[in-house]
Amino acid sequence: MMRDLDEICYEKVHYFVRGRHQVLVFVTARNATTKLAMTFRDEAAKKGELDDFLPVSMGSVQYTNAAKTVQSCRNSLLSELFRFGFGIHHAGLPRRERLVVEKLFANGHISVLFCTSTLAWGINLPAHAVVIRGTEIFDAQKGAFTDIGVLDVQQIFGRAGRPQYESSGSVSSIAEAVEWLKYTYFYIRAKLNPLSYGISRKDLADDPNLDEYLAKLVTGAATKLDLSQMIRFDSLNGYMSSTDLGRIASNFYVKYETVDVFMNGLQGQKLEEFMTDDMILSLIASAKEFNQIKVREEETEELEQLAATSCPLRLKMGALSTVPGKINCLMQAYISRAFIRSYSLLSESMFIQQNSSRLCRAMFEVTLRRGWAQAANATLAMAKCLDRKVWQFQTPLRYRFYAFCAV
Repeated sequence: MMRDLDEICYEKVHYFVRGRHQVLVFVTARNATTKLAMTFRDEAAKKGELDDFLPVSMGSVQYTNAAKTVQSCRNSLLSELFRFGFGIHHAGLPRRERLVVEKLFANGHISVLFCTSTLAWGINLPAHAVVIRGTEIFDAQKGAFTDIGVLDVQQIFGRAGRPQYESSGSVSSIAEAVEWLKYTYFYIRAKLNPLSYGISRKDLADDPNLDEYLAKLVTGAATKLDLSQMIRFDSLNGYMSSTDLGRIASNFYVKYETVDVFMNGLQGQKLEEFMTDDMILSLIASAKEFNQIKVREEETEELEQLAATSCPLRLKMGALSTVPGKINCLMQAYISRAFIRSYSLLSESMFIQQNSSRLCRAMFEVTLRRGWAQAANATLAMAKCLDRKVWQFQTPLRYRFYAFCAV
């Protein structure tokens, strides 16, 4: 079945690249990007269609320079796939290499980019066509495969012919939000296949434009955001207004569930007027952005070694058997510049460091708005530690030394 899916995906993508168009292919796992790219390469070679995937810029000075840039990347697969007009993009790649791939695709040097949903959020990288290969994704919390979320699908579809204008917008009432939803593919799909969205045929007959359904949907979302203090929602007249907390969450791409954890607490931990380094790291480790991180038995030994040698802030007994404890350990190991042997741990460490600094900066902005001087100073100091990979108790010359060695 998977082989049939790959063949169908190949035919769809080949149809577009023959017309000299760029295509984004979204998969549900990081290793699937490489696996599918190799499958495409082998299939194209078998059918004698490799030339169809070569970019239009092939042979130009810009393409030659791009090829040299790719060869300097640590991941040799990027250079290997680039020769065939392919590229891969996922959160496991170092930030520098992801930026290189994004630039190459934006400049037309890559015809087909195989990526995960990471690319769909917050990155303006449009393509002529978008193909989603498979809709099942592994949910670490449930321990089973589930369908990809509707929001992810909407974001992915938004890559196809994405407009390069209208950089911002606002919604101030339920009526405006309902009107906005009617311009989305979600609305089109809900009308065509109402049963998949919990809408009965009778409800559709009584409300053919789905106004009541959309209003109920938006009201539920607004109520949740109001409870998280991210907006102020007047349920009587349907008007909404943003708060400082909501604007901070928007600026730093923080999930509303994470904001709820920060402000209302989880297991007795929340953002307070007085914060210690332990409290800050524990709170960041509880963020919902890290839901995909899971504890693996084969990593326990290395995590214990990292905790013993590279974690100046001691972890609680048994913490490494929990996801927040593992995240806390990897954050401290990152700041301590510890060497990580396991590739899976290294990949997760990169993902954690990409998000932890951003979340810490968001916490700093919140404490600043609240007027909590000590907490603001502590969160800012921790954000600098995450950015510079140097602890507060270490001399700043250590950072200068590492910067000099990197040159």
